[in-house]
Amino acid sequence: DYMTKENLVTGGRPFVDAFTSMIVAHIRGGLIDPEGSTLPQGWTSTDVGGVGPAGGASYDGTTFTVTGAGADVWDAADAFHYNYLNISGDVDVIARVRDLAASDAWSKAGLMLRESLAPDAANYFIAASLLNGLFYQWRLQAGESSNYTPLMSASSGWLRIQRVGASIRLSLSVDGSEWMT
Repeated sequence: DYMTKENLVTGGRPFVDAFTSMIVAHIRGGLIDPEGSTLPQGWTSTDVGGVGPAGGASYDGTTFTVTGAGADVWDAADAFHYNYLNISGDVDVIARVRDLAASDAWSKAGLMLRESLAPDAANYFIAASLLNGLFYQWRLQAGESSNYTPLMSASSGWLRIQRVGASIRLSLSVDGSEWMT
């Protein structure tokens, strides 16, 4: 059920800054000009780590489109494009990944709670990959290797991150109404 940060993050250290986001790692089609993007108030679009070409994001009132480059969101440090909203307290975010163009077997799009914008930051991540399906991924401490749990072979679906107090729940759904955790 709920994964508690006290159990997963050594020493019960809470996330000082948490971000919720829609992200993409690796180039996905033509890049959006970061200077010309339009996002809802409070949202920020940035590259994390060494990514090569700058990524970008836009929002048309119903859909975020995020493009980016980078090595991966994996191992001890990440390099990806990050579209995020700085949050604190409880949060419940649902997003549908419906179109993922991949340049790599591990190109990813999903939702993340992240400790900071440092490439090696602790994070919780639920994502879709065109060739590797839906999965959970997390890094418990800055600089540690990422952990991974495959969920299903679908490359699109509904993703959800909930944080209530010190607990985090990552869920997925094929229809947006029945959730698997």
